[in-house]
Amino acid sequence: MDVIAAPHAESSSDHRNQTIDMTLDRSCRTFWSSTGFPTEECSHFLTYKLDQDCMIAYVSVKPYRSAYQHQMPTYAPSFITIISRASATLYIPRIVFHLTIATQLFYLPHMVFGRYVTVFMEEAIQKQHGDNLHYVAIEHVACKGIPLKMLEHYPTITSLVRSVFAKEKQRPLAIDTEALREYMNDLDTTDRILSFLEEGRWKTAADMIIQSSEGSLARSNPMLEAFLAGLSKVTPYGNQDWVFQCLDYFFDQFVVHQVQLLHHEATCLAAVSVLRGEVETVYNCLREELIECTVELGNIFYQVIECYVKMNKFGAAAEWTLRSYDPDQITSLLRQLTVGHPRSVLHLFSMAMLR
Repeated sequence: MDVIAAPHAESSSDHRNQTIDMTLDRSCRTFWSSTGFPTEECSHFLTYKLDQDCMIAYVSVKPYRSAYQHQMPTYAPSFITIISRASATLYIPRIVFHLTIATQLFYLPHMVFGRYVTVFMEEAIQKQHGDNLHYVAIEHVACKGIPLKMLEHYPTITSLVRSVFAKEKQRPLAIDTEALREYMNDLDTTDRILSFLEEGRWKTAADMIIQSSEGSLARSNPMLEAFLAGLSKVTPYGNQDWVFQCLDYFFDQFVVHQVQLLHHEATCLAAVSVLRGEVETVYNCLREELIECTVELGNIFYQVIECYVKMNKFGAAAEWTLRSYDPDQITSLLRQLTVGHPRSVLHLFSMAMLR
């Protein structure tokens, strides 16, 4: 996740259309350029303000290649230093910048806490033929990290961050934990899911969500809401039946892969089933014990018990109602069902109670 919120400062710029702002768009035609120097021995910097307090993992920098100049020169620096600032300054060691047009990633030795990031560049090796001056030009800069507000999904990490930061008020926080690195991978997964949704590849997005582990961001309620919103955007001509077909696929995969539904996933399935009056998927999840029955879900599904009856699934109706742990509902259902099938229904209820 790119955590840069806005440009903050620059050492210089060669033109009003070549400022630090140009490094934050994705166009290959825009770039930041330094002013020209008569020798290679020069230094420049670009400073960015982050989206609130963040844990920083790495910074990516792409130099600018001038396609309209003779031999298409690349205006890259020789060395890069990454500087993170909070209440004090933390310098990341000087790193060699390779002469290539590819984006280069500069991983920090620790997950570093900061509010600002500076890319400090040394030595402008490329000379511009028109004026024989040396320039550095950067096409794009990104800072990958974790906004601290997002750590609420991981209480253990949050407490670790807070405890260390309390002891380190005079300098930026530096932690190196496997949990944080796993969280970065989790963020990358959610970014990929959202990208697939934007591309209309909802099946791929659905598969990635279901294959993610419990407790991951991909299985969180916000991601489920984003998935539902993504389906709405790619719905052909507002076809609600098409959305239901997509949701059928999504929830059927829980059964196929034997994945336990989390509470918000089960609640969503309940709401969709009630809306449609279709409970086959619920029955399959119940039969495979992939749903943890609660009073809340029991109250939702009590509205569609008649669907079970119409499908001649008296056992499912009995079992679901019993699992809701609501005595009034159990009594009411017994009264309804025993009118036409007294012996069979009582037998099914007794079997459900034994389970």
